[in-house]
Amino acid sequence: MDTQTPPPVQAMDADPTVVDAAVRFCDDVLASPYVTLKSSSPHQHAPPVKPPGDCYDPTPYTVTLPITDSSGEMALSMMIEVPELYQWHGSIVTAEGVSVARMSNKSRKRRCIPFQFHTGCKEVFTAPVPVEWDQSGKIFAEVNEESEDCDCCVLNSGKQPRVFANGPRDRIYLSVAESHPMRLKLHNAACWLFPLCFVVPHLVVGCCFCCLSLKEEHAFRDGHEEKVIGKRVSSNSCIPMMPGHQNTSLHLEDMTPEQRRLALVAVMYEAGDFYSSPHEGGSG
Repeated sequence: MDTQTPPPVQAMDADPTVVDAAVRFCDDVLASPYVTLKSSSPHQHAPPVKPPGDCYDPTPYTVTLPITDSSGEMALSMMIEVPELYQWHGSIVTAEGVSVARMSNKSRKRRCIPFQFHTGCKEVFTAPVPVEWDQSGKIFAEVNEESEDCDCCVLNSGKQPRVFANGPRDRIYLSVAESHPMRLKLHNAACWLFPLCFVVPHLVVGCCFCCLSLKEEHAFRDGHEEKVIGKRVSSNSCIPMMPGHQNTSLHLEDMTPEQRRLALVAVMYEAGDFYSSPHEGGSG
């Protein structure tokens, strides 16, 4: 999908009335039945990829992910700037280039854990990422992550991160563990039936086929009561959900205005972490 790059982001001392109008517009967009985060253009830079032990490409790059409302109209853009490995700056901007929200992990405290089988180390962050909304200069929210255990019979299982976003009053988290009830049941059924694949192969194949026909789904949960308040749904049933790889719809209609903002910055945090981290294999 080829997309048009939005205008340069306006300076942070933009006219307050312009910024206020942009913030109201963003809130109106997020109040839609759902918004869609589009995939990145094929010509945009992918996450750095090199074999273990080699140096990663340090060339800075920017990824732009368009955001459309439920009518399909282009409304906003999520921009991820990667100046170097493990560092990123994220922003939500209007079509006119007015910045609505900004966050950056540049000054985030971190420590380095050595790799087990090759030289170098992995950056591990130990502090949340602050979020500025409406160019006020004040911290609106903080975003961080922790690991959660996933069902052993689910694809991409094991330890997975879940992203927390803490605002002035609300707290939500985005769980990247599979949350589609029927998809989970089919995964588990295929797992339990696998030993019988030579006896009843049609059952195993049937479970796998039905599972692949369902779209991957992640849950937004209330950070206090942990009840589901929204969801993120992939547009592609065969490709694992990763930032920029396919369109994803964010269903935020049951959230408060603050929770919708927190959901958007949680997704932006995940995208920033993805695009600034090295990915083994493939091509850059």
